[in-house]
Amino acid sequence: MILVIDSGNTYAKIGYFTNGKLTKIHQKESFEEVIQTINKSQPEKIIFGSVNFSIEKVEKHILKIPIVKINTSTPVPFKIKYKTPETLGIDRIAAVTNAWERMPDHNILMIDAGTCITYDFIDKDGNYLGGGISPGIDIRFRSLHEFTANLPEVEFNEQFQLIGDSTRGSILSGVVNGVISEIEGIIGRYLNKYPDLTVFMSGGYTNFFESKIKHSIFAFPNMVLLGLYHIYVFNDRKSKI
Repeated sequence: MILVIDSGNTYAKIGYFTNGKLTKIHQKESFEEVIQTINKSQPEKIIFGSVNFSIEKVEKHILKIPIVKINTSTPVPFKIKYKTPETLGIDRIAAVTNAWERMPDHNILMIDAGTCITYDFIDKDGNYLGGGISPGIDIRFRSLHEFTANLPEVEFNEQFQLIGDSTRGSILSGVVNGVISEIEGIIGRYLNKYPDLTVFMSGGYTNFFESKIKHSIFAFPNMVLLGLYHIYVFNDRKSKI
C-alpha cells in the first residue's frame, strides 16, 4: 500500500493506493495527524506533494519509510510552457496530470475549486500554457469581514438566494453567485477560443458547483491525489526503461 499526501493551503489530504487504486481518503489532516496516520498505516512508500509544509519536516518524523517528493521539477507526461515553472503549485500540475491521463490529446481546462480557484489549460498537443488564480469562496467571505468596518463574517451555505434580504444574505448571494458567474464566464471565454474544450473540476466545492454550472464538466473531487500518484507512476516507469 502506498500513501499519497497532498498538503494544500488549508489542510492535508491523504490517499491510500492499493494495486494502483485509490481505496480510502483522510481529509483535513493537520501535520500531527499526518504523522500519526503514516505511523499507524505503515505504508511501503509515501508520495509527497505540498504547497504547505516541507518534506524535510516530514522526514524528521518518518525515518524508515521511503518518501518520494513530487515537485514542479519532477518530469510529467506533457510539456510545461509556463514562464515561471518554479512558482507553479504542485497541486495545479498534479490536477492537470490527472486530467491529461483521462483525456489525452484534448484541449483541457482544469478548474480546482478549493481555498483558491485555479484555472489551468493544456492544449491537445500536450502543452501546458498556464491559466488563472482567483480567491476561493472562503477567502471572499473572510475578506469582506476583515477589510470592512461592519460586515459580519459569513460561512458558506447552499441555501443562498439571488436577492439577499439581509446583510448576511446579501453577502452569501454576492459571494456564491459571483463565483458561479465567474466560473461560467471563464469557461465561456475558453470555449470561444477552443470550441472542442473539455472541462474538468476538482477540489472541496466540486459537488456543489457540479450542479450549478451550466456548461458541461467532468467533476472528480480527488484529482490532485490521483495526479500525484500518476506522476509517481510515470517516473517510476521511466526509471525502469
